[in-house]
Amino acid sequence: MMQQPNQGLNRKLAHHTTILSIVLRTYTGQSIRTVLFSVNLYFTLHLTV
Repeated sequence: MMQQPNQGLNRKLAHHTTILSIVLRTYTGQSIRTVLFSVNLYFTLHLTV
């Protein structure tokens, strides 16, 4: 019984990783800069507040 939820979790993880890889492939180049900018903005906002 412990194997079934693990299989579902693995399937979900695989699904998310494939989505992430597709997103990364489509948005490489320009948007790396925007992602870095947003990450920097996020951290600066959280550090100041």
